[in-house]
Amino acid sequence: MSSKPGALQLAKDLGVSDVTLRRWVKEGQAARGERPGGLSSDEREELYRLRDENAKLRMEREILRNAAIFFAREDYGR
Repeated sequence: MSSKPGALQLAKDLGVSDVTLRRWVKEGQAARGERPGGLSSDEREELYRLRDENAKLRMEREILRNAAIFFAREDYGR
């Protein structure tokens, strides 16, 4: 969004600076996935969810790996 007279007037009408209005427009575009290289709100939410799930799966895998080592040592000791 450029600082066009219309944008300046709109910012004034809203009681904010043109910089604030420009930031709001950019944030809205990013949330809708309209800005290159940015994630939409849904994509960002999915990314957070997948990262949490990935961390949980890594932890579960480590627990299972340690359990397998533990039981393998017990069987070997018999």
